[in-house]
Amino acid sequence: MLHANHPQTQAEFEAEYARAERIVEAAFPRHGTPRSDVFKAGAAAILKYMLAGRPVLCPHDPGTVEHDAFYAGVDAGKKIYCHTEER
Repeated sequence: MLHANHPQTQAEFEAEYARAERIVEAAFPRHGTPRSDVFKAGAAAILKYMLAGRPVLCPHDPGTVEHDAFYAGVDAGKKIYCHTEER
């Protein structure tokens, strides 16, 4: 089971939010396997939740390709989080 440790102050929130962005950039480099922006947004969303406590909100309608890609990214982000050493 995944456990999140949410920040207590605004400064901690901002630092963890920025760290989530850096993790996604490192996990999906431009010269690596191409991933859609929607997929990467899903990965970023779950990392921002796990690290900073920001709720995951999919901006796409259920049953659309974008919705599926977003949640595929969420699944990838969960795996990335599990392998992040600095949790």
